Amino acid sequence: MVRSWLSAAAAAGSLSAGMASGATPAFASPADASPHAAPWTERARVVGIGVEVQRLVGRYGEAEAAAIVAPRPLRELGVDDLALADVVLGLETRFDVDIDDAEASTWVTVGDVVGSVARKLRNR
Repeated sequence: MVRSWLSAAAAAGSLSAGMASGATPAFASPADASPHAAPWTERARVVGIGVEVQRLVGRYGEAEAAAIVAPRPLRELGVDDLALADVVLGLETRFDVDIDDAEASTWVTVGDVVGSVARKLRNR
């Protein structure tokens, strides 16, 4: 959804509105070494993790995508132990992280999952 919005905004030219000719928005290059790049990169990372968690919980749980938001408990979304194992496997594969069973068993909400993966990626 975020990518679709950014693509539509770029096509409409609204990303460059009010910018000097040839300038690019601060979020255009996550690899930018400027001190202002870190917050955007972290936000982009968290959004990416959130989208993947939403996809996996929607696939293995029993909830519509719109219901899968940070404060919602995983159990409310139909994520039982088997579904949680599938979510963990999907996250490990997608983000190349190791998530042990003890850590996954502490997750209560969707936000817990996103925060855990974000910390692992940040601490690399």
